[in-house]
Amino acid sequence: MKLFDVFSSFDEFESVLSHYKDKNYVDFIVLSCVRLERDRNAVKLVQRQPTKINEIPELRQYHSFLTTYAYNFLKNQFESSVGAYVLDNTTEVSCSCLFYKSMRLPCKHIFHTRQLQNKPLYDLSLCDTRWTRDYYYKNQRVFKNVEIVPTDSDTTVTILHRKKKKVPSTHEKFRKASMIGAKIAELISCRT
Repeated sequence: MKLFDVFSSFDEFESVLSHYKDKNYVDFIVLSCVRLERDRNAVKLVQRQPTKINEIPELRQYHSFLTTYAYNFLKNQFESSVGAYVLDNTTEVSCSCLFYKSMRLPCKHIFHTRQLQNKPLYDLSLCDTRWTRDYYYKNQRVFKNVEIVPTDSDTTVTILHRKKKKVPSTHEKFRKASMIGAKIAELISCRT
């Protein structure tokens, strides 16, 4: 897409927006679209599996532990670690490079250091929890009512189970309504 097309599309978008008097409605539509796109990407992460499995066992382990986005960064660092130089502040668990500081994933310097020291290249403690699949599944809106069960076979199959939502009984509904009513009455009495 050319830059001119982007600007002309933006001008068309602004002209459509000018017809709406309620800007909150437009914000709501934009936020809804962003949420739907995020949900679609999250489901795609679970559904899409690689057709070619990596031969390097460490990378295979990292792939099953990390999100695809984080794994691709880590894979690039892993592949460029051969012959990489070691920075002054690099240890087997931390580095002073910009990649490690910003991503909190093992960089090529850490991989190279671990190779020189004959340490295992796969170490879960090297990866920040925000990049793990478990963290992603727990914090994505689309997975709130779904349980994800990975299988232990050679081919990765992920099963989505709908969590059964417990329907409250009449007594539980009454208690909740009574507590809300009591709070409202308390707030009203405090105002007068």
